Amino acid sequence: GACQKEHSLDSPVDRSPTAAGQGVMPPGPVHELPEEERTTVMLRNLPNNYSRNMILQLLDSQGFFAKYDFVYVPIDFKTQ
Repeated sequence: GACQKEHSLDSPVDRSPTAAGQGVMPPGPVHELPEEERTTVMLRNLPNNYSRNMILQLLDSQGFFAKYDFVYVPIDFKTQ
């Protein structure tokens, strides 16, 4: 069987096509898609202890590797 490298949810993630099991990257950046094929997604009610890296790893593991070009994670200064 194939041996896959496991990452903790807070460790750096290798986003290369080989690391993600993808053969090739999409033809160009996501922003080169026609406007009618673009979308914006807002994820709500994420746990405060989720780091940006954890969210990126979650997106990648759910089939969204190389399908986004920007992720903004606001900081909640009220909660440490």
